[in-house]
Amino acid sequence: MRRFLATTAVIAISLALVTTSAAADESGNSASSAALAACKERAQAKKVTVTIKVDGKATTYRYVCSEILAAAGRVPAAGDFTIGLDVLAKQCFASAGCSVAYRPKVKYRGSTPLDPSKAYTVVYEVDGAESPITANVTIRGDKITAQRGTAYLPTKGTDLSVKVTSVLEGSAN
Repeated sequence: MRRFLATTAVIAISLALVTTSAAADESGNSASSAALAACKERAQAKKVTVTIKVDGKATTYRYVCSEILAAAGRVPAAGDFTIGLDVLAKQCFASAGCSVAYRPKVKYRGSTPLDPSKAYTVVYEVDGAESPITANVTIRGDKITAQRGTAYLPTKGTDLSVKVTSVLEGSAN
């Protein structure tokens, strides 16, 4: 996903005008995050408009505070995330199979923004290894914390697959 640094994000609220910087991406998640923050900051606001300018081109997003605040209170579903594995190293041993070092790469695809003040633990399973692998990734705001993993494959031709199984609010810090 291409990410752009928004030069200006202007949040117009029915009672006040707030200016903030935001990172814009193609899905508008940064705009909805900025709108969520504005709705929380201005409890009296009913609607929020976020305008993001990138290279002189403005994109405007409109939100209803009651809807965005209600959606922010829910824990995202496993289906709101996609996950893949970046293979860092692979070493094969004749007929003994292979050892694969990987790092998970998770993306949020939900329709409402994640609450930046909360941590979410995304639990995933890796299939194709000799033994089952269950691990997790923690997301807090824009920061994703993921540990490298190692999988032992029974044969050279075995491929790993990965799927998100659950999402928990909070983390074990």
